Amino acid sequence: MNKKSDMKKVAEQLINGEMTMEELTSDMKYYDYYRQAYGAVLDGMVGTFQAEIPADEVPEMLQQSAQNTDTVWVTKYGLKAFFPLAKNFPYNDFDDFGVSRSYGFKRQHLGHDMMGQVGTPVIAVESGYVEAMGRFDVEKRFGSGDWKRGSTERQGFLAKALVEYKMEWGVPGIFGWYASGDDGDVKNGSERMPSIAAAGNFTSFMGDGNLAWAPNGAWYDRDLSYAGTWGVGLQIRDMSFVEDLKHTFRVAYWGGTNSPSMVKYMDSSTAWSSGYGTNDGPYLTTNDGLLEFNLVNSWQIYENLEANLELGYIVNMIDDDTWKKGYMPDSYEKQDAWKAQLVFAYTF
Repeated sequence: MNKKSDMKKVAEQLINGEMTMEELTSDMKYYDYYRQAYGAVLDGMVGTFQAEIPADEVPEMLQQSAQNTDTVWVTKYGLKAFFPLAKNFPYNDFDDFGVSRSYGFKRQHLGHDMMGQVGTPVIAVESGYVEAMGRFDVEKRFGSGDWKRGSTERQGFLAKALVEYKMEWGVPGIFGWYASGDDGDVKNGSERMPSIAAAGNFTSFMGDGNLAWAPNGAWYDRDLSYAGTWGVGLQIRDMSFVEDLKHTFRVAYWGGTNSPSMVKYMDSSTAWSSGYGTNDGPYLTTNDGLLEFNLVNSWQIYENLEANLELGYIVNMIDDDTWKKGYMPDSYEKQDAWKAQLVFAYTF
């Protein structure tokens, strides 16, 4: 019954009582399954609904109720679904309704996939509360074809402290932090604390402890969190031996709290550094480490003009065996990192 005329004929038979739906579908083996499946998607899209329309479009029989008003609410029957993505936001979609699916069990896809950009407002198709996160498939050793079912749930904790003592020539201090890390089981999600706007500011090379790139501090050098790491450091800030010239020196050791067994789920042997710029810090396992040195020099040239020279160096102590064994052979070379940055900052 693919023709419009066939559907019209069946509809007339049902309306006139010449045939019941049970009689019509008695020899259709999978009718009940498809009726329930399609109904779950489509039943709520057609029916009666209230609509506000201009008074001059009101049917004649209802015009009395539209007197002295610009609009009137009327009851209608028809399509009442809304497009779920906000207007004018770009998206990609695929006409894959009914396409065969085999993951879990063989079936037909009873949906239409639409992929919007991050930040696209989405209209909820149902009201309610999110009580659990979803799941995803993760490949063990990239390219191996060994897929595992993982959870997108993520929760964790972070504790950090800074102790300082002000002296005439500067402010010495000691700082440290400890954050929970992944336990190695992707089935129970991640134990790394999520962040909306991270700003790890104990150090200035790996961290955000020098200049931010916006007046409100919204943009940072690395914009990273301490999730999955621990660390301890010493600093002497605001040392001054010449008027209007200050120096801050820091040394800090970074360690990891993530299980080394998580490396086998990474897509490259350098994935430990993939978190930069995404509100996450380096992905360090309990076998890894980094040693960071910072020297920040600030010269207040005028009341509103500052010259800021930042020098940094990181000794890379990422464990070769952990990352090479966890990933299929690829191009890999471990290097230290250095930084030299001169900024003239004018405030007004």
